[in-house]
Amino acid sequence: MKLICKSESKDGMAGFLWINDTDGAEACVLRSILDNHKWTLKIEHYFKGWVLEYNSVFLFCLQNLLQKHRFLYNKDKLAQTIFNNKKLVRSERIKVLDYVLEQTTNNPDYRTDPLYLGMELYSKRWLFHPDKEAMKNHYKLIFESLVESGDLIKNDYRYKLSPKSLITISEYERDEQKHFDSQNSARKTRNLTKAIIVLGLLNLSFQVFRWVYESILFP
Repeated sequence: MKLICKSESKDGMAGFLWINDTDGAEACVLRSILDNHKWTLKIEHYFKGWVLEYNSVFLFCLQNLLQKHRFLYNKDKLAQTIFNNKKLVRSERIKVLDYVLEQTTNNPDYRTDPLYLGMELYSKRWLFHPDKEAMKNHYKLIFESLVESGDLIKNDYRYKLSPKSLITISEYERDEQKHFDSQNSARKTRNLTKAIIVLGLLNLSFQVFRWVYESILFP
């Protein structure tokens, strides 16, 4: 049973009663029934979108006296203000695809959309960020681009991974490796060139020093 208590008297508690998840109805639970059964108290305190739960009347009264709900609300409001002042970094096409691949690996039924992706990347605070709409449009364009290339499949305004995405990511990683190897080879070539120049200068300096030394000793 679940009872939302509206009032209490010496005979019992009156309110809205549910039994085994059936449709609820107005009822009164006698105190004799409460005394003969194990039951728990759950207090829900609603404050500006916050829901604070308590299992103790004393704790509820104490926290209410200390204005815990206002403290948590103001703390969250401050955190949201700080978050809103941050510049959100946009993920590029391949990073979005790689993220969807990672999530699909963990959950084969994974589906997402621009709004849901934003919450996953930046938490629910993203919903109240001033750049939310611009970011959502940015991710929508990326999703549609990935659908056009066959990397994602669109179904009922949501997107899921296509097997072709593995080929795209593999090709991107191979190109990245080639680029890295090319940069690494160029860096090694530059370092070798610098080493040859340094050795040449040292040899030249030694020859000059030797010539000056011999000129002094054997004029």
